[in-house]
Amino acid sequence: MRHSPRALRLLAASAVALLTAACGNAAPKTTEAPAFRGIYTASGDCADSGKFTFAECVTAMETAVAEHEKTAPTYTSMRSCENTEGIERCERTHLGSFRPILLAFLMTASKPPVAKPLYGLDDTKPGFRTAANEQFLILDEALAVSPHAQTLAEASAAIKGKPKAKAF
Repeated sequence: MRHSPRALRLLAASAVALLTAACGNAAPKTTEAPAFRGIYTASGDCADSGKFTFAECVTAMETAVAEHEKTAPTYTSMRSCENTEGIERCERTHLGSFRPILLAFLMTASKPPVAKPLYGLDDTKPGFRTAANEQFLILDEALAVSPHAQTLAEASAAIKGKPKAKAF
């Protein structure tokens, strides 16, 4: 069976139209809402949010403490730690070095939930930072901040803001 040139052109045009139409009718991409994130100081504080179970908070925070043990910045003396981190923001490690005090945890709702260790900011702003210096201000409306974490951030900012004593 032979087709006329006109029929072949019509068939080709139909194929192109179908392919073009299919491209335009692709399902629209949906943008997922960002995962819930909150800042908490303890597993009970975390569970009280109603976003995580107590067991999820404990497990995630234990992992974050282990991360803190491995990745927190370390210093050879309390003085060098406090010069960088701020007065009253350092602790001695079991190895004899010094590191910033773990103040809170950033909990992210995922499967399973994940927690990151948080430290005081290098600034007088109330908030926290990760070991990689990612900052989280307590005024950020995209974050849930527990009342205890908020109080701790504000107190930490006030400590950082204290003038350093002059050496004589």
